[in-house]
Amino acid sequence: MAKKFYITTSSASVDKLPDIDFLLELLQADVLARYNRKKGKDVFFLTSTSEYGIKILKKAEEGKKDPQDFVNEVTLKYRIFIEKLNISNNSFIRTTDKDLHLKGTQKIWREMKEKGDVYKKKHKSSYCAECDAFVEKKKLVSGKCPNHGKHPENVEEESYFFNLSKYKEKIKEKIEKEGLQIFPRERKNEIICFLEEVEDVIISRPKEKLSWGISVPDDDNQTISNWVDALSSYLTALGYQDERDDFWRWWPPDAHCIERSVLVSHGAFLPGILLSLGLDLPKNIYVHGHMACEGKKKSKKLARSIDLFNLLEDWSSDIVRYYFLRESLTCKDGRFSYKKLKEECDIDLIDGLNSLVYRVISFARKMEINSTNIPRVCAGEVGKEIKKTEKQIEDFLGEYMLKEALESIWGLICFANKYTKEKEIMEKRKSGQEGAKEMLCLVHSLSKMLSPFLPSTAKKMEASLRDLKEENIFSKIPKK
Repeated sequence: MAKKFYITTSSASVDKLPDIDFLLELLQADVLARYNRKKGKDVFFLTSTSEYGIKILKKAEEGKKDPQDFVNEVTLKYRIFIEKLNISNNSFIRTTDKDLHLKGTQKIWREMKEKGDVYKKKHKSSYCAECDAFVEKKKLVSGKCPNHGKHPENVEEESYFFNLSKYKEKIKEKIEKEGLQIFPRERKNEIICFLEEVEDVIISRPKEKLSWGISVPDDDNQTISNWVDALSSYLTALGYQDERDDFWRWWPPDAHCIERSVLVSHGAFLPGILLSLGLDLPKNIYVHGHMACEGKKKSKKLARSIDLFNLLEDWSSDIVRYYFLRESLTCKDGRFSYKKLKEECDIDLIDGLNSLVYRVISFARKMEINSTNIPRVCAGEVGKEIKKTEKQIEDFLGEYMLKEALESIWGLICFANKYTKEKEIMEKRKSGQEGAKEMLCLVHSLSKMLSPFLPSTAKKMEASLRDLKEENIFSKIPKK
């Protein structure tokens, strides 16, 4: 049986349309999923939508819509977005799913309570409506939420708590000994610091405060916090509620691809829940940086100001994929610019990759090469460069350095452009057919390397090699 690879994005909240943060999660998870499939692993790639919570209910009320109708409409747009971006997920779960998810989330709650890790008490807390979460008073800045700069609401109510403090030392040990690896390393240190002072966390609200959500089992006056039911989706999508064989086949996750704002929930809260359930922790958590726009500082509002649907209408999915994978960083924040998108498309994709493929195919046709005779393994200098690049890709992806992996491929493309120009002149005087075959082999190797990153482009490259037809592999390029 092939080795398994279970990878997820975070569960996207449908109080908004898909934004850059979710786009980055999708792209990075998709690259890793495709790469591991290429290596022969059996891949389960999950993405999902989080459809409960106060913010979502308010959005529905603002639009004078039933909340279920509202989330149905927005979730459909998420599905369309995922398809337009050419994401290869083989599972999608909604937290409003009444079969898999509701039953599974309530089972998780019951098991944590049976373990003695869930208790009910009255409390006075600060609640941030923008975060849809409670904020510790010591983290307020001049009495305001550090994320939104607004005064939180002071609430006094009865809620259920999860005994996270019971598990904090075990979680720290797992992270420090890399039983749970967090990339980049800076984010690992953030979680360890958070766990030093962690307290038990609120996991429910009274139904009069939070009506749109999953009811607490055996207590219809309380609703499960939406972050709890969102995290539960990683288990419920595998059939945890029925203890299906699929669950034990795939658990634990090999990787979560998330944005920084949900690091605490994935690096501290989720491990605590899993330890309470007696389950193995995820192996890796990959945290992407934020994306700034046109030289401005990144903010949530800014991330949503770019209409990604229009972007995918104007540009092909692979051009969008290339730009965001090349610009996004793990340790630092990236930058979005329409001008730079056009520049990178012209320089890297058109003048770099497209010109290489076109020139090689054209030369092969002149040499009257039969496509069935193209070698699949290159020797000599070309073979060494290919092997070196393949090793770089493997090493970089092992450290969640997708930008660097893609740059190493472009290093090979630069080598190939220089090499083929030199070889074309030389081989016209010597053995033109052998030179053309070597170049075709090089393009074939590039198509395999690019397939996790630019899947449509890789297919077009393979088709060009198969038919030896001179075509532009990037057809959707705006002039603006």
